[in-house]
Amino acid sequence: MDRIVCLHNRDPLADRGPLSLEQLADRPVVGWSPRIPKAWRDFWSVDPRPDGAPVLYTDHQTTEWEPALTAIGLGEGIQFPPEPSRWLYQRHGVAYAEVTDLAPCWTALAWRTQDRDKPTVTALRTAARTITARHSTARNG
Repeated sequence: MDRIVCLHNRDPLADRGPLSLEQLADRPVVGWSPRIPKAWRDFWSVDPRPDGAPVLYTDHQTTEWEPALTAIGLGEGIQFPPEPSRWLYQRHGVAYAEVTDLAPCWTALAWRTQDRDKPTVTALRTAARTITARHSTARNG
């Protein structure tokens, strides 16, 4: 799934997409809480950038997307969410733009072998299969 940039709607780049990471290099990323695993923070912040440069962060310590959206809507930083965010999280003061050199994101479900037949895991597997089948049908048909 593609990722995009989420930035303040008055940012001069908001209407100039598609953008490159180089064009966004001077924009700080809304900071993540140290409680968020480093690999997760680095991936969603594109840190370091492809040229090896470290990312600039705001002083925020967010653990969730909603507070990050508020900060972005106030012009306090950017983030790189999955592409469906542009439709799912429309907010006043927020704009989304494509980024040409941003790696996509992938999600996988996993469970311990001994939990495979627990009702919650079975329900999760069934829901994932249903959604995947619907998505595949919608794309191909």
